[in-house]
Amino acid sequence: MTDVYLKIIFFKKLSKYIPDNVFIASAYEQLFKNYSDRQRVFHDIKHVTYLLKMLEFYAPEIDNYDVLYFTIWYHKSVFYSWKNDNTERSAHLANEILTAAHFPEKDTDKVVQYITAAKDGISDGSNDLNYFLDFDLSVYALDPAVYKVYVQQLRAEWSFYHYFSLRARRKLFLSSLLEKEFIYNTALFRKNSENAARENIRFELESY
Repeated sequence: MTDVYLKIIFFKKLSKYIPDNVFIASAYEQLFKNYSDRQRVFHDIKHVTYLLKMLEFYAPEIDNYDVLYFTIWYHKSVFYSWKNDNTERSAHLANEILTAAHFPEKDTDKVVQYITAAKDGISDGSNDLNYFLDFDLSVYALDPAVYKVYVQQLRAEWSFYHYFSLRARRKLFLSSLLEKEFIYNTALFRKNSENAARENIRFELESY
């Protein structure tokens, strides 16, 4: 997906709810600027593009495409690696923009709910949230060489932490994933990605 394509699709999606090109352009430019910030090494516009490709691929499995589309765009719309309220601020921005755009209230609530759920990775069992969380965790099942790059990017993004502090936080998180009966929420991801994800996670744990 090129930057131009991302913008065209964003306009197409949001214009269904608000026929105001100035508003839509401002909303898109704010998102693109945020995701292009230099301090982002992994959670950047490429991360959004990757998740949007996942959404396109799994579209037949999704109940409300637009909800997941805007969830993906806004889930890391505010991100400062040294702050703890990024999820809440991202959810607030999503609510602000989507409400102003006359996106259906119940669907806006879902976007906020899904963004918030991603912080702890806990699903309420709903189909679309299950898929969104699995999209977000799909990086763990990538080819080992690609996964190594992801780990390097993540460490660089969180480099303000002292190495030993970062290592402890990361080991705790990875161990919590392995302790789960399943890392993934959907049958498709459990079938296609569960084993690869566990292998990559064990490899990363051994590197600390």
